[in-house]
Amino acid sequence: MFRERILLTFSVTGDTRFISHQDLMRVFQRAARRADLSVASTQGFNPRPRIAILQARGVGVSSNEEFAELDFEDWVGPNRIKDVLNPALPQGIEVTKVVLSSPRAHARVSGFTYQVDFSGTVPFTPDAVEKLLDGPEILVERQRKGKTKTVNVRPAVDDIRITNRSVVMKFKVTDQGSVRAEEILTALGMGRKDILSQCAITRTEMNLNRDA
Repeated sequence: MFRERILLTFSVTGDTRFISHQDLMRVFQRAARRADLSVASTQGFNPRPRIAILQARGVGVSSNEEFAELDFEDWVGPNRIKDVLNPALPQGIEVTKVVLSSPRAHARVSGFTYQVDFSGTVPFTPDAVEKLLDGPEILVERQRKGKTKTVNVRPAVDDIRITNRSVVMKFKVTDQGSVRAEEILTALGMGRKDILSQCAITRTEMNLNRDA
């Protein structure tokens, strides 16, 4: 059981952008323990802290706005949570906002925005972007349990726009999931090494469902 559910907003910058989703979960678990916060645990033979980070962020991707939900055994209060949690978190991860969340339903992400900044000229043209968006499919390959799967991510892509040395991508979450900025860059002809050496990817905004 838990008495309080909170939704916190946090940023991921600097070298901490290379922390994986699972490692980020452990960072918050350890920080909550150091801050002496009474995070509730799941039931069963292998209880775990009731901490959920919404919509996994890709390794190497910075973020201005991430969301996490935490359940507490005792009433703590949003203001105190922010005050005690930030000093316990590593440099590069900062809680920017804490609000009460509904105990009856988990918050859900409906969409998000990426900005990709290039060290030089954007290596593809607006025509290439338009052609990609006009097509019925955007096929990407994903590895799952040692197997390669081809997925059509076109339904999750809302918009892609080139501005100077940057590309802004707006995605949504569908019943089949969503898409990563790196997958769209690959679909536009970039190789993995070029993405790592030429791009700085930032998730600038995440949208929650209104009923969350």
